[in-house]
Amino acid sequence: DLTQNSGVYDMAGKFGKVLALDLNQYLNFHFEGHPDAAEYYRLSIVSLVKKYYKEVGGAITLCYHAANPYKSGSLNSIDPTYPNAVYQILRQEDGGLAKQWFDDAFGKIIDLFNSFVDESGKKIPVMFRPFHECTFGVSKWWNNCTDEEFIELWRMMVDKVNAACTNVLWVFNPTVNSMSAESTIFRRYAGDEYVDLIGSDIYFNDATTWSSSITPDTGNKIETLLPVMRRIILAAELRNKIPCLPETGNKFAPRTDFYSEQIYMRMLAQYDIRFAYMTVWANMKSATDANPFFYTPYTKGTVGADDYIDFMNKPSISNDVNLYEITTV
Repeated sequence: DLTQNSGVYDMAGKFGKVLALDLNQYLNFHFEGHPDAAEYYRLSIVSLVKKYYKEVGGAITLCYHAANPYKSGSLNSIDPTYPNAVYQILRQEDGGLAKQWFDDAFGKIIDLFNSFVDESGKKIPVMFRPFHECTFGVSKWWNNCTDEEFIELWRMMVDKVNAACTNVLWVFNPTVNSMSAESTIFRRYAGDEYVDLIGSDIYFNDATTWSSSITPDTGNKIETLLPVMRRIILAAELRNKIPCLPETGNKFAPRTDFYSEQIYMRMLAQYDIRFAYMTVWANMKSATDANPFFYTPYTKGTVGADDYIDFMNKPSISNDVNLYEITTV
């Protein structure tokens, strides 16, 4: 039952038109030697995708916050012996360790994507956003390489998956700011035949730690972020690609008007900023977080809940149209 264990559904009485999932728990358990836990997460992902496709008919997007291939830490860890893991995947001067991780991980991903079939046996289309925020200098391990190495890795990945799957659209997700030139945005772009969507992660308030000074009004207003959003849309249009907003939200303290005012009235209505899809990040608390953070209200009566419900009830935001049953003339 899709409605079980969904705070958003309990609060709003409906689902949004995007299902966003992360493969990291499934694959982390696999690489850490916990096959039963990995299989549980795999089956959960497959079941959720199938049910959402059938019952909601919304877009489905997946990402993968991949841990370091050398099992030496998280996605933000650089291995001291092999700091450029991308180079090692490509050249295998580490005895093939990183390439073995790559083949294992994407073998599992291929099997997972091929499990996404409806009741008639037809493949369920998904968008996949691996190696995101791919800008040199950002701390993720896959960014600690040259542009040419990243492009080679991306092409190898797409060729491998596309040779086995027919239901995957690829999301290229560089880090973009208002001053980003076209050459900067596309410096790690593998080519039009290797990308279907272009987006960048934009947060209204992305303070790294909680503090008592953070209030519902803390963070950027939409006007501050408009130049960045327009740069993303322009970049996508230049390549005839689909623009998207893969990650956004307001961390720690939900605003009372975030969805109805900042997103709907200003971003969509006043400024006509059009992304194919938009997703807020997850509500969660990790072992290292002093306080949980919530990008989406999940209980009636909490700050922002009425605002979110009002947003969800806008006819243009969440309707009963099944995206897979739309016909064109």
